[in-house]
Amino acid sequence: MGLIPATLYGADKAAVSISVRNTEVTHAEINHKLFHNIIHLNIDGALESVLVKDVQRHPFKPLIQHLDFLRIKRNEAVTITMTLNILGEDELVKKGLVANKVIQDIEVSCLPSDLPDQISVDLSELGAGDKVLMKDLNLAEGVEIVSIQSNEEAADWPVIVIDYPTVEEVETDNDDETEAQDTEN
Repeated sequence: MGLIPATLYGADKAAVSISVRNTEVTHAEINHKLFHNIIHLNIDGALESVLVKDVQRHPFKPLIQHLDFLRIKRNEAVTITMTLNILGEDELVKKGLVANKVIQDIEVSCLPSDLPDQISVDLSELGAGDKVLMKDLNLAEGVEIVSIQSNEEAADWPVIVIDYPTVEEVETDNDDETEAQDTEN
């Protein structure tokens, strides 16, 4: 339980198997500092700047079983997937609306020093039929959405669509009612 196996790779250096303290990883995760943050690892007396690239978890216990760390160079852009932080959903509910999340994770590219803590979207002022498009996401200077870099049309992709909830009618099986009536007779 004390150590978690990990792999350190990238930055044109050989991959290395290491172990990290479970308590430090758990503390970083609880404080939302494990992902999207530069972490400094002491490897044989040398500090390595890294990002968590992958986490393998136990299938049913709240345990991290393995970590992948990506070495970074401060002057080279990194690509990372970030989950959108949705704000104002409670205001939509009050209006009888729902937010249909078409895209929940956004892949961004930037210098390590420009990594955002989160990408937030405020839905509180939106109404039925409104959309949040990729190009509407409020990103810090130097942070770019990877899909827009590779495909200009991606700027117009909907990320969130606001609408009224839909209710599907469930067909009832009339055979059950017929059987119940037959049993009573």
